[in-house]
Amino acid sequence: MVAAAGRLGADPATPPRADSGGGWGASGTHQVTGRVGRSPPHGPPVAWATPLPLKARMLALISLVLSLFVLVLFVRGILSWIPEKRGALRTVDDIVFRLTEPVLAPVRRVIPPMGGIDVSFIVVIVAIWIFRALVLH
Repeated sequence: MVAAAGRLGADPATPPRADSGGGWGASGTHQVTGRVGRSPPHGPPVAWATPLPLKARMLALISLVLSLFVLVLFVRGILSWIPEKRGALRTVDDIVFRLTEPVLAPVRRVIPPMGGIDVSFIVVIVAIWIFRALVLH
């Protein structure tokens, strides 16, 4: 058949049907891409290929970095309960310490540990959650 009006295999004299299933023809071939198969439940694949604006991508990246940092803080908290670290665990502890200490040390100077409990973790995590709620959402 003749490809016309952006529809593969469509007759140029026949307008597209309103119930065509988001570009998927009765033969199971997508009218624009020519792919064979069933229509996804949310419509044609073109709908989810739209790129995000730069600002949205930057905010998503910042949110991801902050989420990963909170995860590293939790790992440091768990590792702090292990008295003797050997081998790979010691290496992980050193890496986690180097990543988190530059953020925790200034908070610890302002709010020292209370009764042997370091609350700087809690303060930093709450500050990150507040920042994400106010700025990123």
